[in-house]
Amino acid sequence: MRYTSTMLEYRKQLNIAAFIITVALIGWLLLYKITSSDFWWHVKAGQVLRSTGWIHTDPFAYTREGLPYLATQSWLAQVILSMFYDFGSASGVIFLRFLLVALTFSVLLLIDRRSIWPNVFVILLALILLRPFLLDRPQLWTFLCFSLQLFFTIKFIESPISSYENRTKYLIKYLLPIWAVQVLWVNMHGAAALVTVALIGAAFLGFLVEDVRSHSPLPQTILRSWIYLLAIAGALVTLLFSPNGIGNLAYVQNLFSDQTKEFIVEWQAPVLSRYLQVTGVFWILALISLLWSRKHTIAFGTILIVFGLFACTAMRHLPLFVLAAVAISFASLKHTTGWQALLTAADRHKMAILLLSAGILAALLGLNRMTRIHLIRSGTNTAGILEQYTSAYDFLERTQPSGHMFNSYDVGSYLLSRGYPDRKVFVDGRNVDYGYEFLRKTMDAAQDPSTWKQLEEEFGLTYAVFNYTPNRELYAESVPYANHLDRNPDWALVYIDDQIAVYFKRIPEHTELIDQYEYHFINPEKLDRGTVFQSIAQENVHALETELLRVSRSDAEGIKALLLLVKLYFASNLPDDALRVLSKTMERQPMHYEAYEIAGQVYEKAGRYEEAVQMFTKSMQYSSHLDASYDYARFAEVWEKAGHAKKAEQFRRKALLSQ
Repeated sequence: MRYTSTMLEYRKQLNIAAFIITVALIGWLLLYKITSSDFWWHVKAGQVLRSTGWIHTDPFAYTREGLPYLATQSWLAQVILSMFYDFGSASGVIFLRFLLVALTFSVLLLIDRRSIWPNVFVILLALILLRPFLLDRPQLWTFLCFSLQLFFTIKFIESPISSYENRTKYLIKYLLPIWAVQVLWVNMHGAAALVTVALIGAAFLGFLVEDVRSHSPLPQTILRSWIYLLAIAGALVTLLFSPNGIGNLAYVQNLFSDQTKEFIVEWQAPVLSRYLQVTGVFWILALISLLWSRKHTIAFGTILIVFGLFACTAMRHLPLFVLAAVAISFASLKHTTGWQALLTAADRHKMAILLLSAGILAALLGLNRMTRIHLIRSGTNTAGILEQYTSAYDFLERTQPSGHMFNSYDVGSYLLSRGYPDRKVFVDGRNVDYGYEFLRKTMDAAQDPSTWKQLEEEFGLTYAVFNYTPNRELYAESVPYANHLDRNPDWALVYIDDQIAVYFKRIPEHTELIDQYEYHFINPEKLDRGTVFQSIAQENVHALETELLRVSRSDAEGIKALLLLVKLYFASNLPDDALRVLSKTMERQPMHYEAYEIAGQVYEKAGRYEEAVQMFTKSMQYSSHLDASYDYARFAEVWEKAGHAKKAEQFRRKALLSQ
């Protein structure tokens, strides 16, 4: 079936409309707060580069005083990121995020310009599944550069070198852009650009196999191979077109050989379920497309296998396979007669296209629903920056503790950003710079008092700032660091919020500060697990209340202390105080289910059953994503007393089933 001029015009308009709507949806899907902890040191490094020039010795950590600064592989990305942040704050960074991601997927759509609709649906699916990986770091530049290299490599594969005369044309048309992107990439994200060699190598392998199959004379094959060898050589040479030079290759060697990646979750191999969750649908799509078209199967198949295996090595490599699979799918379907015939036939049924598009979009938005709910409930669904450690650092600024600071790995980047150049950190997110032995000790000190003592003596530690909420991948069940510092008479807890604890060492310079700020009845484990009331003497309840009030004032967004205050007032038969604090809790985190659950209990005890129904309903609504169990028998009683007999009966049946 051939296209008429009317159909061609319709196809053009359909593609334009699909592209515009997709770009708008990309903008909406990417509207969330900056949450990456590494964001802070990347921005600060960019600011330092702009103000002082190339960084030679480590300016951020006192534990690396005078040692070479190694993390320069992303220098240009850091400079650009810092400029967008300085001139546009969070909104500027989010716009840069949108720009890079939109360009990444737009490049993939250009592989088959005629089929932008329906290829946009694959793009949106990829974006939804890759959203957790789209953080404000130099990796965003890798995604864009990788898409560009996929685009040019596919064009190169699709354009066989048939004569001596057209070699110059291919050199200019494809190789020069590949090398140009390589230069950009190596300055944005260092030796990540090495993956271009794999793409060109796959193209070369496909060319060799096809030549063997066609029984081309060996001298002719060798003669035509030079452009592939030139492409590979150029891709390797351009890795040196950076201020780092050969250092980029040394850094990536350290990155893959250094054992520190065992401490970084994103550098660990994905479990099979997670791997298939992200890549499974794209494996299926790419393989079906490739087998259907039977075009360039060796080159395209090699790319799929190489990046499929590469994605098995680390969580952070999963997006590269997804991008490669999408590109291969688009390129294969472009040459599939059956697929193109389907599109031509579909263009004659405009209403069907409209209904189909609406249905697919609804399904995609449904798939994104849980992610959106998570963003809303965590308060990260708008523009801005998630600054979890602001209050803790403000406390340090007010109290000005003496000596050397210890900080946990995950908070170092933020402390570095706020403290440079006066308050240097113990450690931050640059794992390769610190090395395995240092990070091993730092992680072991979270649970082992003797390792902590070694660090304390070696570095003269006098105050500690750490995230006490356990990371199950890195720490055991007990609360890191606090589990032994709380038993150590040399240290005192002086600050705590929903995530951060600050301890001061009992030295003469800290005596007045400890007298003023020390907590006696609260510690991180009790606050995190809600066990502050265990073994508390009656005469100390008022002092505990005072400490909980102080914790609640420390962090304007924290609710752990508020929820404990509610339970205290509820148990003390002070419903008005409990509801007042609950109201403040709901203001801070409007979708936290526990606040509504307790509010329901308070209203139930007060005999205000209709209000109890409303609170319990919201509690169930906001905990629906959790594996929660409900007291259906209790709900049946409350709903009955509120006059909702039919709903009460439903709860009774659920109570029987749950038994």
